[in-house]
Amino acid sequence: MFVPAIFIFLMNQKNILITGGTSGLGFELAKLFCKANYNVWITGRSLKAGLPEGMRLHFLRTDFADLRQTENVVKQLLGEGISFDVIVNNAGVLGPPSYTTTKDGFEYTFQINFLAHLLVNNLILSEHVPGKPVTLAIVTSPVYRVVDPDFRIPDGSKYFSYEMYSLTKHYLLLAGDYMKKKYNNQNIRLIKFNPGVFGSGIYRTKQNWFQFLYRIAAPFMRSASKPAGHLYELIHEPNLWENIVYRSKRKAGPASPVLTAEAEKFLLACEEAIKIVR
Repeated sequence: MFVPAIFIFLMNQKNILITGGTSGLGFELAKLFCKANYNVWITGRSLKAGLPEGMRLHFLRTDFADLRQTENVVKQLLGEGISFDVIVNNAGVLGPPSYTTTKDGFEYTFQINFLAHLLVNNLILSEHVPGKPVTLAIVTSPVYRVVDPDFRIPDGSKYFSYEMYSLTKHYLLLAGDYMKKKYNNQNIRLIKFNPGVFGSGIYRTKQNWFQFLYRIAAPFMRSASKPAGHLYELIHEPNLWENIVYRSKRKAGPASPVLTAEAEKFLLACEEAIKIVR
């Protein structure tokens, strides 16, 4: 039986979702996967001028500060029959200088960096074909190690911008293990990645003086293309330990945080909190 070449081509295409894919590490990673003939889906609040939008690069206008909007965008995509081979949890911001909430009532950094990803992962994995391989890549930060998590949803009673950012990056790592345990009928491959320090636009919520100093320092930082290249290699590397936070294919970091019973209880409470506002 003759099978048209275009049909074979479409069947062999792979899909990747990269949150926060319109700039920095996410955008550099998107370009690499475009070159590898993936269908690349990127989320972000705005599509910057000059961003190459082509047959395999699809922009999803999504503000993670709005959970209902985020849910609607992802559900519409899944409703069109899109099934992802790779999900990259990358979107993030540094915390605002003072306690700030989203329209959903959650602390801003907590929702952008952590809760929205918990929502997106649940939506995709709950609809994923059981047994079909899927890679879940978690992009954390070096600061995930400097906090002692209290496992509570922030309420404004104690707020330090740097600590909040660090906590969200810690919780996001735990969320990866939580997803794998929750969807144990799925063939989930988990990758945990610490990109180190590099130039990016993550400072957008900070005060003007901080943004000014960051722009001065940015040219002396590593380009986002460097860690993006490392993550690209890790996603294609079959032999990785899932309890290790990697810096590159050749450089493994320390073990990731352990998903304790207390951590699981906290993540379940976060899922319930998301359901209430949706």
